[in-house]
Amino acid sequence: MKTSEQINEIAAALAKAQAEIKNPHKDSINPHFKSRYVDLASGIDAVRAVLSKNGISIIQAPTVENLFITLETRLAHSSGQWISCTYPVIQFPAKQQEIGSAITYARRYSLFGLVGIAGDDDDDGNEASKRDTAPPAKQPPKPTIGLPESKVVYDALAQSLIMAQTVQEADQWMADNLEAINGLHDDHKAMLRRSIKDIRQSLAKAA
Repeated sequence: MKTSEQINEIAAALAKAQAEIKNPHKDSINPHFKSRYVDLASGIDAVRAVLSKNGISIIQAPTVENLFITLETRLAHSSGQWISCTYPVIQFPAKQQEIGSAITYARRYSLFGLVGIAGDDDDDGNEASKRDTAPPAKQPPKPTIGLPESKVVYDALAQSLIMAQTVQEADQWMADNLEAINGLHDDHKAMLRRSIKDIRQSLAKAA
């Protein structure tokens, strides 16, 4: 968790808000664990008005770094003070639907944790714990991803590539991301390799 330099005002405001916030009704069913839980929309509805009344806003924004999406959830107070947490979401390559589901999951757990409400039945947490400690199933080799998913990964790779400041950094970037590059659709792979070549030439001339 991260905070502003001072948190006395937001801490006091959050304490007042938590005195009013009630755990929302578990109105959704988890088909995997046969248990009930609070979905993201219901959780936001349960806390937003009370937080706003106490001068607290909710900010949730995903970012991409090194082919990994993370989510920052921040409670910002009218005084300028804030409290935030960062939640790991998903790594590329991934399908758009998987990305959307993972972000929703991360938003839900991050918000509930910062505000201090419960969103799951105990059985759900227990079953999830059992699942997490089970030995991982052997995964088949990943095929080359399809065009829509490849575009998402390509964009992320292209954005990180332009951060290279020297030929050596560009070469190291390529080595670090070789697996992701090889998994791209052929069109995006060719485009990225041309970009790598152009950037290396530009950096070599500037050296």
